[in-house]
Amino acid sequence: MRIAAIRRISLASGHSSKTAEGTSCAVAIFCNKLAKSTNEEFLEEGEKHKAEPTYQAKAAKEILELYTWWKEVYPNRPDPYDASGWHDYCEMRREKGYHLLDMEDKSEDEAKMRDTSLEQLRIMEEAYEKEDEEMMIRLIKIRQSLWT
Repeated sequence: MRIAAIRRISLASGHSSKTAEGTSCAVAIFCNKLAKSTNEEFLEEGEKHKAEPTYQAKAAKEILELYTWWKEVYPNRPDPYDASGWHDYCEMRREKGYHLLDMEDKSEDEAKMRDTSLEQLRIMEEAYEKEDEEMMIRLIKIRQSLWT
């Protein structure tokens, strides 16, 4: 199974981004079909229900899941600075003419907005970091199947 090699060759040959997208689609379809393959051909007719997915099928399923995460989930995650409210807080301070290094808030509402947005930002960044790390670990574990 040379999934990564197929994609690398088509991108290296100078094709347009539409070709790259098409290749990525083809790889995803190939992985999807391979992920459904089993060891049925080695079993007697009455034992087909016991068929386990092949190693290649398991690897293809994992590759497809990682690929989908990288192409669809990862780039579409909300920006933590926007989603937490930190960007709005900083923008509000800029509009009021606060100096960049002036960290004192003028009101209780501003202090509350700062504390809430910073806490949300911290939570989101930790969650993203944890998710990124999990995916990289999965990628390392499957790396042998990417080239064979």
